[in-house]
Amino acid sequence: MVNVIVDTNVLCKEGFNSSHMRVLERLCGDKVIDVFYVDIVRREFISKTIIETEADFKKAISALDNIQRRLSRSGQFIPQVGTCKQLLDSVAPDVETFIHAGFDEWAGRLGAKQIDFDPVHMPAVLDDYFRGGGAFSKPKNRDDIPDSMIMSAIMGFVEKNGEVLFVVGDDNFRGCMEGEKGVTVFESLRDCFCDPVLHDFASDSQLCLYFEGRRFAKYMQGYISDEVVEIKDFYLEGAEIEGWPVLGERVVHVEINGIECSSISDFSVDGSFSLSDELFVSNFSFMIEVGLCYVTDYADYLDIGRSGRIVELSSMNGDGMCELYEGFIVELFGIMEITLKERFSPEDMSKIVQNLSGHPDALTFDIDVHGARLISSSG
Repeated sequence: MVNVIVDTNVLCKEGFNSSHMRVLERLCGDKVIDVFYVDIVRREFISKTIIETEADFKKAISALDNIQRRLSRSGQFIPQVGTCKQLLDSVAPDVETFIHAGFDEWAGRLGAKQIDFDPVHMPAVLDDYFRGGGAFSKPKNRDDIPDSMIMSAIMGFVEKNGEVLFVVGDDNFRGCMEGEKGVTVFESLRDCFCDPVLHDFASDSQLCLYFEGRRFAKYMQGYISDEVVEIKDFYLEGAEIEGWPVLGERVVHVEINGIECSSISDFSVDGSFSLSDELFVSNFSFMIEVGLCYVTDYADYLDIGRSGRIVELSSMNGDGMCELYEGFIVELFGIMEITLKERFSPEDMSKIVQNLSGHPDALTFDIDVHGARLISSSG
């Protein structure tokens, strides 16, 4: 079997029940792969999740307190607000237990095994820490200590067990591991599934090839344009949107509100994987016009106007920060789940896709947009 090791940022990005994580689980169940994680990864993931979740609980409880105070000043009282606060207060102390249980349940489902860091390698980690070698991006960079320990554990595993596929999202860490003997690195689970070692197992149905074909893409583009197939309501902001520099020099916030389905073009599927004979996961992308809201300063706003772009000034505060609205061409990308009523051949699927309205119950599409890449102004 193929040994696959996952890093912390992959678990944080995918979670335990994403489409790609379920493909990974299927490959484990089919005895194609063995999944491993380093003990440091478990600690790092659980600690990060606990800290972020507890912070969210505190924000939610604080927000409910503020609502109660505002209502009390106006002489009003809504008992449901107090009930919500009591419920959150009762659950908050158990956050750590829930998160530990969630990790253990995921590991149990996949049969994932833990690789322990051997303390005997700590002197080598410290040597790299002072020199800026190994996984360290520069000397004495404390943030890279976990990666260095993970790297040490992985190389010890490779020495005893042979080659591994390592899925790691961090650019610096991935670059450090790329030159290591016996380790093939990938940025995402999707990239890992597309590798020749796993591709035929992850895409083990002729329908996967059909979903990646031009004919299917052509029909999907038409159905989205005509709103026969709906895209989930979505809201993208901040790091979910790539390419901020094309907007201006001093942009501090970006979000996407609104979509013009009739403007869709260049729909494509790059990677399609089977979860069962009736359930498939496909990575898609397409170009489309969206309504873009962003915040920058007044000088940037004037520069944008002089460039000939059509931009609307929605508001401006006393510090000269402007909220702008602009039509923009973007590339949207994400994951589409395709559910079949029954097992179909590629020939059957071709006939159905050509006439979805004539086969309303044959298949369903669940389209989830994960991110956007800014291309150019549509004005």
